[in-house]
Amino acid sequence: MIKDGCAHVKPAAATDLSVFLLVTWSLWWQTGHEDHVGPDPPRSESNCLLRVQEVGKIRGVFVLVDEGSPLPNRVLVSLAAFFLRTWGDSDLRVLRLCSLYPSAVIFSAGKALHRGALGWKAEWLFSIIRLLRLSPALDGLEVSVALKQGQVTPTELCQRCLSLIKKTKFLNAYITVSEEVALKQAEEAEKRYKKGRSLGDLDGIPIAVKDNFSTSGIETTCASNMLKGYVPPYNATVVQKLLDQGALLMGKTNLDEFAMGSGSTDGIFGPVKNPWSYSKQYREKRKQNSHSENEDSNWLITGGSSGGSAAAVSAFTCFAALGSDTGGSTRNPAAHCGVVGLKPSYGLVSRHGLIPLVNSMDVPGILTRCVDDAATVLGILAGHDPKDSTTIQDPVKPFTLPSLTDVSKLCIGIPKEYLTPELSSEVHSLWSKAANLFESEGAKVIEVSLPHTSYSIVCYHVLCTSEVASNMARFDGLEYGHRCDSSVSTEAMYAATRREGFNDVVRGRILSGNFFLLKENYENYFVKAQKVRRLIANDFVNVFNSGVDVLLTPTTLSEAVPYTEFIKEDNRTRSAQDDIFTQAVNMAGLPAVSVPMALSTQGLPIGLQFIGRAFCDQQLLTVAKWFEKQVQFPVIQLQELMDDCSSVFENEKLASVSLK
Repeated sequence: MIKDGCAHVKPAAATDLSVFLLVTWSLWWQTGHEDHVGPDPPRSESNCLLRVQEVGKIRGVFVLVDEGSPLPNRVLVSLAAFFLRTWGDSDLRVLRLCSLYPSAVIFSAGKALHRGALGWKAEWLFSIIRLLRLSPALDGLEVSVALKQGQVTPTELCQRCLSLIKKTKFLNAYITVSEEVALKQAEEAEKRYKKGRSLGDLDGIPIAVKDNFSTSGIETTCASNMLKGYVPPYNATVVQKLLDQGALLMGKTNLDEFAMGSGSTDGIFGPVKNPWSYSKQYREKRKQNSHSENEDSNWLITGGSSGGSAAAVSAFTCFAALGSDTGGSTRNPAAHCGVVGLKPSYGLVSRHGLIPLVNSMDVPGILTRCVDDAATVLGILAGHDPKDSTTIQDPVKPFTLPSLTDVSKLCIGIPKEYLTPELSSEVHSLWSKAANLFESEGAKVIEVSLPHTSYSIVCYHVLCTSEVASNMARFDGLEYGHRCDSSVSTEAMYAATRREGFNDVVRGRILSGNFFLLKENYENYFVKAQKVRRLIANDFVNVFNSGVDVLLTPTTLSEAVPYTEFIKEDNRTRSAQDDIFTQAVNMAGLPAVSVPMALSTQGLPIGLQFIGRAFCDQQLLTVAKWFEKQVQFPVIQLQELMDDCSSVFENEKLASVSLK
């Protein structure tokens, strides 16, 4: 019975409920409904009513949403895909979906229940709402809202992420899982929420940290035998800032040894596997192309060196992760794993506690599932640190991003030197489409020149290896780290320690750097490379001074490649190829962010890079946020996430409803 705009209901037996699909109601008639079963729904002003006689002709669960939903499109898309696969009905197709927040109508097994303005009184419905708000596929800020509203607790959120870490262990994303630490932190966060004393947007939010950041009481290895077993007595500044805001440390993520690589394949704990290797999107494309039937054959690399952090975020095991970026090590894996990867301006974020690779280029990076989350984390991390003399002295304002609606005043630069022969046709096509998108919205898009780009790879190699040689000299086996037992001589102990402690890649870079720093080579190599670096930096200054607001470039040459293909070339060659669009940004000290744009024909993520003026990180992220909103990158359909959701649904005691 419908009375005063509301359907009055009473519970029925639980066995009557047949839930197999979630579909949002608000966009049903906006996107065309020629494929649905049953007559067209009415178009009342409130969009809240469905005639009872029409409900009986439609099977499934339909939910009307409101505009203020905390759940993004991709969460419902993933859940709907799972339900359709599990309880699929050939007579019903999934239409376009939007965010899920049950605020008006639920239909189940042909029976309707209408929620009025006063909200539900049916207790079982809240369990569904609560579960969906618990979904790890949410963004960090969305979960923060749910925490503050009491829809989920930090402990529940922590346990959900720990469960997914165990289920996705095969990805090898984590070196150390700090389960006890995280649960204790969650317990403390829960006490704060109960007292109404939340520390901020990250309080109770699970995060992960790349294993080259010092963490007090937790092993920090840099994925190297040299530091295996090393437990720092202090936290890196960025780690401490996150913990001070109540973040939950889930663990330390995998990487290339000492962050030297672009594949996350060269650490002592083994390579990291890209979650998209096991996604429904990629698996379906592989079947179409008649690839091997072996489910785990020819898996994809994540990119590097922050591949573990990117995989951890992509696989929903945390909501944000720290990486490091010396030549693209945050942006490269972000592009391959379909997440946002931010390299802040050099000097904006402290490097204290980040085990150094190249002091003049190292920057802590941020990996998240959306631009807003990256901005939130950056706002916490940015600022002066007396323990890092390179950090800026000026106070930093909060990085709250405005909703940019008008891009007509923007000038977007397209570097002509970045159109290289090695660039894949798909990346080139998406790059062009992105430029056209800005142009169609009124932005000025112009071709610009960075004339010294062709020298960046060689210049980077000289400077990088020189600083590596200097930094790695500290690992001598005396004060900390691995030490070889040798009683022959001190020199023999040094040599054996470094031979056992470093892999071939690290030793090779040390040898190259020592060569460039020899007295007879210093002027011809190192000094000249520094001069070229200045020219490269000036190229960017000239472009931005000409009126360009943001540069738009590819992040990588192509989508992620299979591991077997990646290892055909040596580490140095692969790194030079994969970082061609990202290295120069580090040498210039500029902010840059990789944003996922679309899936390739193989069902794999492709990201594009935005580069901004030095210390104009907020403007850069505002533009990136606008772009992210326009492209609506799809969520990864990972079976482990769906299994995690379904197990909770199966355990819920749901009661169906009937109309009288």
